[in-house]
Amino acid sequence: MNTLAVTAIFLLRSASRALPGLAILLVTGIAMLLNSTTDALAGVPMGLVARPDSGVTIRVEQLYKDLPPMGYAPIRVYIKNGSQYTQTWKITTTHGTHGQDGRSLRSTQTLSVDSNREGEFLVLAPLLPRADAGQIYGSSANLSVQMSGYGMDESSDPWDNKGRPGTPSGSSYSRRAELPFLLLSEKYVSDSWKLLATAMPNLDGSSVEPKDWPADYRAYMGAYAVFISREDWQALRPEQRQALQQWVMQGGHLYICWPEASDAGLATLVANRTAPGAWGAGTIRAMEAKDTLAADKVRKALQPAQDPRYWSQERVNTTNSYGSSNNEEDDRAIAKDVPVTVKFGAVEGLSAPEIPRGLILLFVLAFSILVGPVNLFYLAPVSKRYRLFWTTPLISVAASIFLMALIFLSEGIGGIGNRVVATLLLPDDRKSIVIQEQASRTAVLFYPNFTLPQTGSLQQLKLSGNNTDDDGNPYSRRSSTTSSMDKSFYITNQGNTAQYSGAWFAGRALQAQWMQVMEDSRQQITLMNPAEVGDGIAPVLLSQVSPTLRQVYFRDRNGKVWNCENLGSGQKLTCKASTEQALKDYLNAAKDKFGRRLKAMYADTENNRGWFYANTGESHEQPMETLSGIRWTNTGHYFLGSVSGAAPLTASINPGAATSPASITTSGSSDASTATAGSNTRTN
Repeated sequence: MNTLAVTAIFLLRSASRALPGLAILLVTGIAMLLNSTTDALAGVPMGLVARPDSGVTIRVEQLYKDLPPMGYAPIRVYIKNGSQYTQTWKITTTHGTHGQDGRSLRSTQTLSVDSNREGEFLVLAPLLPRADAGQIYGSSANLSVQMSGYGMDESSDPWDNKGRPGTPSGSSYSRRAELPFLLLSEKYVSDSWKLLATAMPNLDGSSVEPKDWPADYRAYMGAYAVFISREDWQALRPEQRQALQQWVMQGGHLYICWPEASDAGLATLVANRTAPGAWGAGTIRAMEAKDTLAADKVRKALQPAQDPRYWSQERVNTTNSYGSSNNEEDDRAIAKDVPVTVKFGAVEGLSAPEIPRGLILLFVLAFSILVGPVNLFYLAPVSKRYRLFWTTPLISVAASIFLMALIFLSEGIGGIGNRVVATLLLPDDRKSIVIQEQASRTAVLFYPNFTLPQTGSLQQLKLSGNNTDDDGNPYSRRSSTTSSMDKSFYITNQGNTAQYSGAWFAGRALQAQWMQVMEDSRQQITLMNPAEVGDGIAPVLLSQVSPTLRQVYFRDRNGKVWNCENLGSGQKLTCKASTEQALKDYLNAAKDKFGRRLKAMYADTENNRGWFYANTGESHEQPMETLSGIRWTNTGHYFLGSVSGAAPLTASINPGAATSPASITTSGSSDASTATAGSNTRTN
């Protein structure tokens, strides 16, 4: 978008306030102006612009035409600083839920550009998960973007939902929060989406322009699957391609589409990463498509039970958008194979704080007697009424001190919590994915703020009480009190870290979260005798994992299961023969401690050949730290991943799973540059 276009938008915003009729007359001219500039076609422009006389050009664009149901909404910010000094701008995004519960999530980030330079930033607006069937939202997405700084008046603009792909512009529509969310190349929208929507009414998604595929894997967290044309894939910049591959590693499903798709053609598109078997928790597959996507193929690609929309819920509402139950498969609130309730293991043994009603009543009664009859007739009798001026304040102060002491003695400080961690190792990419699920019962909190790496993602979980879905309670509580002061979540991005404050940890509450971080890592398990294992000889494993692994199960390329114990870092051990049932029992015991997020990762990987599954011993856990004031109990740290040198012959040993002949799995390219967390900055 050139300077004239920015000036036109600024005039339109001004005219709309003073002369609404004039604003209407300007629309046609601005549209012609935008169409004359090729770079304006990428992204959906937002109405956040700099003053024409500031010497600064600012362009803010939303990269998706529709808002994902969870994760992040990607926003591109282009700034050209023509002033004589380095300038900074603050961008704030606020996402609120539809309905009456009043939850909101606010994130702030500072952008800086040197004098006479330009920069492009990828800003990720965090979203509150919305998988409840009872929530309907239309063109108002409840996401606002506010920007302030040099050369612009402080202003905000809402995210403009264009509706489901293929929806006519300006048409009335409503979005059902329980719909699966897909991302499609723009070329497939005009024809494909009408066919898909007819065959599967319970779909939702967004089209993406070729230039707009985000260069940060977190931007894809809300999507179940991505369908990208081969032309778009080949045109991606290295950082865009790496972001998609890193999303795949964490459980994403990527389909590269072109006519006459094949294994050989797919191999050339992923730098010959065609080793059979699962490399990471997700998949990249080839799909035959010319100008449209076949509805039957898309239907086969969807596995609703693994949909990320449900990861942040212990219990999923089964009523449809209109508040009534529906048993028709195409109009169900959730797919029939999605468990309505999944036990969140970390919350076991914790209970929501109960209001001590009897103690409060006793305190109020004692205080009334003390400040009333005792004060009036004993401490300040009729002849000495002047004592009321100091006895009453003293009684009030003493009662307050006593009440605070009572709270401290009964509730304590900080609280208690449980957490479980799983680390997915990807040695060929020198990456690890750490996922932690945790639950806590908080007491009195003095400083409920904490920091995490900016590359991480934190999601608040919705806990249900008594197997019912009570949306009247705060998002992460179970049978707890509510107030308008504890439903606001804040994230402040500062350099390489993000500070979390607000309702992430509220006092006297039962709360739960899951977090996910991708890190560079050299940790791995290596098979020292791969040739011998092929002949049935026991494998020798070398650990380069920091903690000692108490139990290790390894399924070799032939599908045979092996086991060893107490494998320390730098140590070699010869495994003993085990059974598939023993591994299954081990994984089931581990999954009893997991919630939906970790269960989903294990479900995607538990049948892989050439993989190991392990856990650490007590005192060897390495959890991510959040609120240090809580007394955490580590209920387990699990490791899994591909074993270096144990390339599998097949991706799965599940005899009932049909393997597509045009499919592989991948975990990304190790030589591509890593996208900056929260922003992808380019300064020229």
